[in-house]
Amino acid sequence: KLAQGVDPMVEPKEEGGTFGELCGVYLQAMSTGRQHLAPATLAERRRILQGPELKHLRKMHPADIRDRDVARALDPFEKRDALVMLNRVQLAISAVFSWAVTRHRYGLESNPVRKMARRYSEAPKERVLSPEEIRRVWRDLEERTPTFRAALRVVALTGQRPGEVRRMRWEHIEGSTWTMPAGYRKATKADNGRPTKAHRVHLSAPALAELERIRGWERGGYVFPDRKEGATHAPIERQSLARVAARMCERLKLD
Repeated sequence: KLAQGVDPMVEPKEEGGTFGELCGVYLQAMSTGRQHLAPATLAERRRILQGPELKHLRKMHPADIRDRDVARALDPFEKRDALVMLNRVQLAISAVFSWAVTRHRYGLESNPVRKMARRYSEAPKERVLSPEEIRRVWRDLEERTPTFRAALRVVALTGQRPGEVRRMRWEHIEGSTWTMPAGYRKATKADNGRPTKAHRVHLSAPALAELERIRGWERGGYVFPDRKEGATHAPIERQSLARVAARMCERLKLD
């Protein structure tokens, strides 16, 4: 058994195990060691694998799961038109199976998700704002609360992802340079979910001016803290930033 890469002390426990237990083992393995996932990727995988949509799958033994079972688990995402999330869920389930198959865990010999085609092809976004639209957005943001105004303006001024801007910390800024530490940025396909390298971004004079306008508002070291009553030391929520942007687009009649 050992020669085959199977731990004889673990195997009997896995015979009656569930996919939910396997997910727990996988997440633990991905949080430590040289093969650990980037924090943002790990958090997303945990949210997906422990979410209510996979409740039925989690009760099944991994070796009993077929592609049709996975397909049924994906159906609710398609019905509510959450097609990008559908892809993320399919990828997360496949990652768990691939990890277990290569390690001879839970009696798995193949990945039932591998041959499943993606239902939705994600095309790169081509929408850009015209100079006039940028002016309208910039002026509208002047009426928003200081944290949201500064966060969205810094997104525009740096060209960085909203998720990376909202988690900016003062300790990451030195002079006109914002340094994102290793593992901070969202991983791309080329990174294969692994922690990303440190990344430096130049902060122009307008970007620095926006940051200076909110200096002193920090909480827990975050440049853009969540200021809701009772909130812990955390950055503004991704959903909150998205809602402000969505309301702005509706208000300005922007596509």
